[in-house]
Amino acid sequence: MANYREILRLHSLGISNKQVSAACHCSRTTVIDVLKRATEISLEWGSAKDLSDKEITDRLFPPGLQKPCYKMPDYSQIHKEMGKNGVTLSLLWAEYCSQCRETGELPYQSTQFNKYYRDYAKRVFLEPPDRSTESHWRAEIRAGGAGPRAIEANTNIKSHLS
Repeated sequence: MANYREILRLHSLGISNKQVSAACHCSRTTVIDVLKRATEISLEWGSAKDLSDKEITDRLFPPGLQKPCYKMPDYSQIHKEMGKNGVTLSLLWAEYCSQCRETGELPYQSTQFNKYYRDYAKRVFLEPPDRSTESHWRAEIRAGGAGPRAIEANTNIKSHLS
């Protein structure tokens, strides 16, 4: 964790943000964020030097200002729903958003929702469900069989994964 007290002290001495970040062993972005927040709440080194580190931290970044926590969808259920006729990822995202609003949770935006689903689908299609299936696939491939198969997302064409 960055030393907010030292950032404020060094800045009050007229030291550049780059030098402050090097001296405090934190990123320049952290220094800029701390100084921006200090300016917003009118916290200067003169008043901050008499405060404890915890008081400075709580004034700069109160517990209520923490980054929001988004609800992770149940992608195994979404994957099952995608197998039904007429169901699209956009429709499932809209339902997910509605559920989140009902429970007061933050939903992911559609781009992030879709990215996580693609990541899940890749894992499901490319990883065997269990060890016995994996050894069966490997034996089938060695014997010259077809091996595991996946359906190409855009073409609906089956292809071999070996």
